Amino acid sequence: PVVLLVNHGTRSGKEALELLRQEESIDLVITDQAMPQMSGTQLAKIIRQDWPDMSILLATGYSDHVPGEDINLPKLTKPYLQSDLATAIARLNPPGGNGDRVVSLHKRSSPPA
Repeated sequence: PVVLLVNHGTRSGKEALELLRQEESIDLVITDQAMPQMSGTQLAKIIRQDWPDMSILLATGYSDHVPGEDINLPKLTKPYLQSDLATAIARLNPPGGNGDRVVSLHKRSSPPA
């Protein structure tokens, strides 16, 4: 599957939505709860509205009441290991199979080599 990573280092949840509208091959969105301008839960609600079949995983450092429970989001509690992330993705079973491509919205200070 193609995975879109959205976290505190991204420009915004709005940018993530724009990328989803442009990139039809995204199968899974992994979003942090704590982001500027739009929380992971808010982003997930919009994604579910516009792309109801999209798999979404919420990464959060909240231990007691995890934001996102009200919309039944699968959660990955931080800190987590790479194996925890792999297991969470496998449980979601996004279309496309084996995680062959990741699209990140991290700001880059220089162009990729």
